[in-house]
Amino acid sequence: MTLMLVAYRKSSRYFWFAGAGLLALVVVKLFFVDLADNGSIARIVSFLAVGGLMLVIGYLSPLPPKTIK
Repeated sequence: MTLMLVAYRKSSRYFWFAGAGLLALVVVKLFFVDLADNGSIARIVSFLAVGGLMLVIGYLSPLPPKTIK
């Protein structure tokens, strides 16, 4: 999240995509490792929390615009 916010403020698409990739890895880990044997309520709550976090990230640090050369 911090990487994406800093990348947005410095208009660096490369680091923004790196942060997005890390976020995707966290979601995959959440699904396959952390929630492998939890019940449905725990899975629902954790996905809602991660989804809310992703909404906040998208609001605070959208994809920086391409630089025109």
